[in-house]
Amino acid sequence: MAKIFISYSRKDKEFVKRLHDALKEQGHEPWVDWEGILPSAEWLQEIYNAIDSSDIFLYVLSPNSVASEVCGQEVAHSSVNHKRLIPLVCHDVNAKDVPVAAAAHNWIFAREGDDFEAALRDLCKAIDTDLEWVHAHTRLLTRSQDWQNHNRDISFALRGNDLQRAEQWLARAGENKEPRPTPLQTEFILKSRKDTARRQRTSIEAIAIGVFVALILGFVAWEHAQKGQFLEARELLTQAMWSLSDNDAPRAEVLLAESLELDDEPATRERFLEARAKAAPLRWLHKGGENHHMLAISADGARFAEQDSSHRVHLWNVAEHKESIVLPPLKTDVQCLAFHPNGRWIATGSTDSLVRLWDVSKPPHSVLLHTIRGHKLTVRCLTFSRDGKLLASAGKDRTIRLWNVADGRSIHQMRGHREQILCLAFSPDDQFLASGTWGNDVWLWDVKAGRKLRDLHGHEDAVFGLAFSPDGKTLASASWDTTAWLWDVKSGVRLRQLTGHESGVLTVAFSGDGQEVVTSGEDGTARIWNADTGKEVLTLRGQMDYVRYVALGRDERNLVTGSDDGTVRVWDVADVGHRREIMTLHGHTGYVRCIAFALDNQTVVTGSEDLTVRVWNTRTGMQNALMKGHTRGVFSLFFRPDGKRFASAAKDGTVRVWDLQTKHCELVLHHPAPVRHVEYSPREPLLAVACDDSKIYLWNANTGRLVRALEGHHDMALCVAFSPDGKLLASGGEDHTVRLWDVASGKKTATLRGHKGPIWDVVFSDDGKRLFSGSEDQTIRQWNVEKRVSDGLLRGHEGPIWDLSWNAQRQTLASAGQDGTVRLWRFSAKPESAFERVTTLRASAGPMWWVDFSPDGKKLAASSQDRTSRIWQLDQIQSLLTERPAALLQQAEEETGLEFSGNQVVSAPEKTSEKN
Repeated sequence: MAKIFISYSRKDKEFVKRLHDALKEQGHEPWVDWEGILPSAEWLQEIYNAIDSSDIFLYVLSPNSVASEVCGQEVAHSSVNHKRLIPLVCHDVNAKDVPVAAAAHNWIFAREGDDFEAALRDLCKAIDTDLEWVHAHTRLLTRSQDWQNHNRDISFALRGNDLQRAEQWLARAGENKEPRPTPLQTEFILKSRKDTARRQRTSIEAIAIGVFVALILGFVAWEHAQKGQFLEARELLTQAMWSLSDNDAPRAEVLLAESLELDDEPATRERFLEARAKAAPLRWLHKGGENHHMLAISADGARFAEQDSSHRVHLWNVAEHKESIVLPPLKTDVQCLAFHPNGRWIATGSTDSLVRLWDVSKPPHSVLLHTIRGHKLTVRCLTFSRDGKLLASAGKDRTIRLWNVADGRSIHQMRGHREQILCLAFSPDDQFLASGTWGNDVWLWDVKAGRKLRDLHGHEDAVFGLAFSPDGKTLASASWDTTAWLWDVKSGVRLRQLTGHESGVLTVAFSGDGQEVVTSGEDGTARIWNADTGKEVLTLRGQMDYVRYVALGRDERNLVTGSDDGTVRVWDVADVGHRREIMTLHGHTGYVRCIAFALDNQTVVTGSEDLTVRVWNTRTGMQNALMKGHTRGVFSLFFRPDGKRFASAAKDGTVRVWDLQTKHCELVLHHPAPVRHVEYSPREPLLAVACDDSKIYLWNANTGRLVRALEGHHDMALCVAFSPDGKLLASGGEDHTVRLWDVASGKKTATLRGHKGPIWDVVFSDDGKRLFSGSEDQTIRQWNVEKRVSDGLLRGHEGPIWDLSWNAQRQTLASAGQDGTVRLWRFSAKPESAFERVTTLRASAGPMWWVDFSPDGKKLAASSQDRTSRIWQLDQIQSLLTERPAALLQQAEEETGLEFSGNQVVSAPEKTSEKN
């Protein structure tokens, strides 16, 4: 039983009442200040006393509690006294607003959409962890405070067995126990021992005291020496978690690498892997001279241009990392540049009010095709129509002009804006032209008629960037008011706002499929957004000045950003997480429930709630095939031993057998209820199917004939697994049991009990002597198949375990869970435990549903609720887990374009292109 102080905002009182009652039912003693008296000195001291006398400080996180001054005082007091702090989230909060003392801990989520009972189980588990140590910490804290409050009267000191227990407790602090002893507790125990020694006055005891005092002082000195480094590492870890919550994975990767330099903790390495999975690596950094000014990036991301101090315009080829052409020197500053769709011509606009069209198709030479006159002042923006026949220009004279590209002839002059025009964009069908101005206007024009169609109201400051979606239905605008807006072109209605930039947004662009929007701004970042939801996907940092230019390459692998700091960065954003050691597969529109490797170790298939089965190449990350047929979500996949076919099981009650080469469905097996799991026998043409009607069905995989139905589970059958010799079948069910069946006769041979929740997966070891079962009770049990008993229990997941996979080559078990992690467990020679946890792979905010090793044991695949699948290269992951922190830091800096210096992440190290 634990005493629990609940810190909360009165606005969340209803939730806290439910929590209070639930904790009491679990046998705990929650302390809650229900009255909410104004914080007088007496009242606040009463609160502090309640915190000190409690074992657990439970911080109910919400925007209300984060904003509460009293909650802040309570958190600070608990931190000073090293109380065990558990953050429980009842409403989403911004991690940046949460006190550092709470942000550094693992959060438990009990929001409206979360499972309250599951959250309560996680909370009770956290409370009960090492509770004896916590009780002792609370008792010694109150005793030491009494001693302090009574002027350190020696009559309040510890004596006899009480003192011995306290000394033993303090000695165990070196085992990294949490919460750690406070300085007051350490001094109190030390003074108590000194008083005992003084009173007994024997030389033997004096020697013993000296030894003990030396040990204690040594521990205190060691703790003092380590404290600064430890706290700095924790501060970096906290900063990294904030960066991850802000989708700034590159910065988080560098911060975590530096934290490892100070304190090489396994948990920090796991977070480093998480950040690495989400970060986009920097492929190339180009740094121009001091007087270079970045002008523009081509629409396909293949070229960019910059102007030097002698007014020369340099064109650079992104793929080859070298300069491709230099335009002749001009006697004026170039203010804008546009690349023609044919890739052979570029147009420049300058302060002399002229527009020039150049042929740059034959490097290193360029040819001036036209000099176009008409504007009276500086030309600020240019854009070509998608068919390449028209060129639009605008600028300080507040007019828009349309020109015939072939001969430079003027077609339309469009007036009406009251401020200078900063940006232009043609719609994909070239029917519309959008314009943005210094005075926050966004106008739509009819290109053919040369007249204004609509005024889009919403921005509060200058509009610097415009872009149409590929289908022409949506217009994106970027403004100095720190926001970007998405507009419905037909109606002019604002669809959604993109917020996250810390200062003005300067450019905007759509991905080729229209699913993502890219923005860049004065805050030195480029950001990728989901166009449908408006949520930020990724933040790219590294540039120290305005990022004025951004473009996605045609293959959408390269994102090119150009900044006023004179740098151009090329990022690999084909798939966030598409790294050498981690690959992320995107494509499904629903939860990815299952994943399975083919025999070639390069092909995986995935099944989803979107009713589809997809085939992927794990070398390229590309989707090779899309198979349809199921009418409800796909729950399970399994390959036939020859690797030529695989089976998929779904909630629609069917199992479909697919030919991997032709991608056609060859067989459909029907069941009276949803199917949870399917598996092929390794020896015979048999398929085993676990069904919601509590039965296990055995089918002839060649003919589709039902061999028999196995009855025994008292509730839904959730999983099946054949032994390596195919003679035994194991099944797990909603009834909390594992059952073993003789395949030849269909007879049940054993019922294995021990789990306290439904069993979602079972898997045999390669020798068939061990069976593993993963359960909703958050444990994995190891069973001795011959003796039919449980001889091992693995704990670590903070939620139900949904799937297991065995790696024969590495003697490693993988588990996937509700907590968004995949955990690896390796066979150990330790007598007290058959297995030890190797590492935790964190890559999803939602549950990880399925996990599978490749046949060669070198890769691990997992599917997730976030609609993605991930492939880990185990050898490379292992190297990251064992690499020296200094090497990890160097690698992180090179691949993100950032460097760590003086407690902060700064711009990239000095690197130059080949030319410079």
